[in-house]
Amino acid sequence: RTHRGRKALALRSPDRLSKPNHGEPGSREFFSQAAVVPDMKIGVISDTHDNVAATEAAMDAFEDNGVTTVVHCGYFIAPPLVPFLDREGLEVHAVRGNNDGEREGLVDAFDALDGGTLHGRFTELTFDGRSFAIIPGEQKPVLEALAATGADG
Repeated sequence: RTHRGRKALALRSPDRLSKPNHGEPGSREFFSQAAVVPDMKIGVISDTHDNVAATEAAMDAFEDNGVTTVVHCGYFIAPPLVPFLDREGLEVHAVRGNNDGEREGLVDAFDALDGGTLHGRFTELTFDGRSFAIIPGEQKPVLEALAATGADG
């Protein structure tokens, strides 16, 4: 897949290959993607919903494809999933989704990661001179306002 002239690698768990990137409401579908920014690869994952096998599969694929930074866009659900994001040499950034409970537990779980940061409900990250807004997708007006800022891609 390409996006604005850059290669991107779409990844899904093996048991979800025939399904779209988004699940039906209440499903355990997750989404992950690796985007190429000049001189680095960024893996993007969300909606893992305590699915350890899917999270491990995505993290394995990120490692296999030379990803150096992972961004989790929310919906872990609970802290026990977070350690499965921990991989040597991978920096992990994350925001919380509206279903992510146990906030203090999530903070503690990310603090225990080697190179992990939980940014709250929203963050702006800059990689290789490019800025990215990271926010869970349940707030459509906020997403539309961010998209309308005219940022270059």
